[in-house]
Amino acid sequence: MAKRQGSGGMTFAASVLTVVALGTFAYKMAPSFQQGFNHFFGLSSGVTSHNLAITNSANTNPSVDSGSGLSRTKAPNFTLTDQFGARVSLTDFRGKVIIMAFVDSTCTNICPLTTASMLAAVRQLGVAASDVQLLGVNANPINTSVADVRAYSEAHGLMNHWLFLTGSKQQLSKVWQSYHMYSGIVNGQIDHTAGLFVIDQRGRERKLYLTQMSYAGTAAQGQILANEVATLLPKGSANLHKPVQLPPLTPTLPGQLVSVNGKSGGSTVQGQSAQVANKAHLLMFFGTWLTPTATVRASLLALNQYASDAKKHGWPQPMLVDEATTEGSPNALRTYVSTLPTLHYPAVIDVTGEAADAVTAQDLPWIALVNAQGKVLYTHDGFLPLKTLEQQIAKHVRS
Repeated sequence: MAKRQGSGGMTFAASVLTVVALGTFAYKMAPSFQQGFNHFFGLSSGVTSHNLAITNSANTNPSVDSGSGLSRTKAPNFTLTDQFGARVSLTDFRGKVIIMAFVDSTCTNICPLTTASMLAAVRQLGVAASDVQLLGVNANPINTSVADVRAYSEAHGLMNHWLFLTGSKQQLSKVWQSYHMYSGIVNGQIDHTAGLFVIDQRGRERKLYLTQMSYAGTAAQGQILANEVATLLPKGSANLHKPVQLPPLTPTLPGQLVSVNGKSGGSTVQGQSAQVANKAHLLMFFGTWLTPTATVRASLLALNQYASDAKKHGWPQPMLVDEATTEGSPNALRTYVSTLPTLHYPAVIDVTGEAADAVTAQDLPWIALVNAQGKVLYTHDGFLPLKTLEQQIAKHVRS
């Protein structure tokens, strides 16, 4: 697959589907543009009073999207195939609230944040989640097989929590167009609208959300979704769990990191905050679900040599950082590292996602060189050959 497939670009359709690109990710829109966007899609402005305080605060927090109200028109029906190979129609779920997202089956950046927020929402709803159906619609025009949507579902712990629907490119294109969602190939990379719809029990579109590129925002985004869904369920049926705090407006290192001791075989979770503060580090952000597996494994083992060379040259030591918000299990890193030869550098879990946001991670893997004051000196999207990596580190340490 192309390395940067699934970039989740925020775009909108005009006329039939004339696309105007608005940027690589779905960041907050300027008020003037928001009004035009709302008018095109028939969205209502403002946030309804029934949402909890977190939704009101979300209007000024770039980590989350408080959503835009829709005109309650019937959601267009379609029939596609899920990750189990079964045919599924949208109308199969009448009587349930539907949370439906457009997700690239090979995405390594914004889509895992979308699906993490969906899971967070159903956790917030508790037993009331039995009246909610999570759906994904494949937004990848190339990787459209059942195996592709199954692989994504397995990688992110979603296999039995949602239905990820796919079909031929022609079938998918009809769905994208009917929901005004863009998907295409830009410079050899998949780009699509990171849109998520809430559809009520009568099959009417109620709210549209655009996922923000924030690892720390997934729990709060899930809370916002749960708040909206709760208003559609029978009164008193949704007993929301303890409200989640919004992430800080300015995330800082180290955030909340839990270390896994790679030096002793990688299977021991120490349960202590990693010592990132006041030290320069080369941070390698990743997810255990990244593929191709052989490339990921080789890149992580190459950091052993970098760690040795760093001692000789006085460069910052490496640290492997697993993005917990994208993982299907809290034990994912511990299990993964236990399958590797000994790592000569620490492996840690970014529990809240704040560390990734602090270095403006836009994808996984993501390399960040930070100095002792927490200033980001250098970033790179993806793994690098050892020689190239060391050249970049030497260059930026000197500067």
